[in-house]
Amino acid sequence: MRRLSGNDPAVPPSVNAIQLGGFTAQELAPRAVHSATEDAPDGQPSYVLGTAVNLVAPTQGTITITGGVSGNIAGGGDNIAIGCRLTINDVEVPGSQRDVFLTPLGAPSGSCSTNAAKNVPKGTYEIELVINTSPGVSSLSQASVWAVWVPFNGLGNTPFVP
Repeated sequence: MRRLSGNDPAVPPSVNAIQLGGFTAQELAPRAVHSATEDAPDGQPSYVLGTAVNLVAPTQGTITITGGVSGNIAGGGDNIAIGCRLTINDVEVPGSQRDVFLTPLGAPSGSCSTNAAKNVPKGTYEIELVINTSPGVSSLSQASVWAVWVPFNGLGNTPFVP
């Protein structure tokens, strides 16, 4: 592929279709995207693991994460909540804490979803969706989390080439 400015054979191509950041498609595929879905534990008033994925970042980059869980309430009460947050290697990702309040009349079911991005060095990461509920939540459905590693230089604006 030649630069959009022309097909001059003296100008190096602007896209390397064989590799991205020095990695082939086969090297990136097992690392780039991971997801997990499992039944969330019901009736937990403290924070518990909803679901988790492991991700290998072969160089520094940015991990983008999305996770969520849904729940139902039984009976009445005020301040019935589902909370969720994301952690990387057991450390909460700043800004990922969410709390959703449910009411028996208005919203007897609801979802807590969250997302975050974190610049990371090369390494292996355990990414978790951590959930909690207040008394009154009768059941939780499937908890899900997915994470994507993108090779950036840590500034979030320029692809990193090792």
